[in-house]
Amino acid sequence: MPRLVQAAFTAGQLDPRLNARKDTAIYWLGCRTLRNVMVNPQGEAGVRPGLAHFAFIDLAATGLPGNTPVAQAPFVFSRTERFTITFVEGRIYIHDTISGVLAKSFGPPDSPYMAADIPNLRWQQIADTVVITDGAHPMKRLVREADNVWTLSNWVWAGTDQQYQPFTRFADS
Repeated sequence: MPRLVQAAFTAGQLDPRLNARKDTAIYWLGCRTLRNVMVNPQGEAGVRPGLAHFAFIDLAATGLPGNTPVAQAPFVFSRTERFTITFVEGRIYIHDTISGVLAKSFGPPDSPYMAADIPNLRWQQIADTVVITDGAHPMKRLVREADNVWTLSNWVWAGTDQQYQPFTRFADS
């Protein structure tokens, strides 16, 4: 019986709807299941590295129960300037990922996010700014001015006092 060898995995994990679609080129560059694997751009698949422990947040010291929801957002400004933003009920912690040092923390009233809000948090980094929203509170703007100088403020819409939501019009009005 011939032995099948796959030389590259550049397509990553394939959608199940592509099963048996041997007529597409992407079928031969993908895999049905990839678990704990990272694929590099050259196509090689290898076991992903483990996670690094860089800080401990003592929830008991803050008066929060041990099952409090937590969300973490990466903040990568350059290869040598990387931070992790951790959202916990009523608090935001910013750790330097390389040294593990706590760069800044925000507590009440700066951080309005409660336990029910944490799963709904969404964020987007744009250069040295992170825009944070959860749908229930005004949008926040987290700005890094230096390694240990961070400011958290409400998002200000330029030129207007009204907030507009993006929309698509599908019919003529």
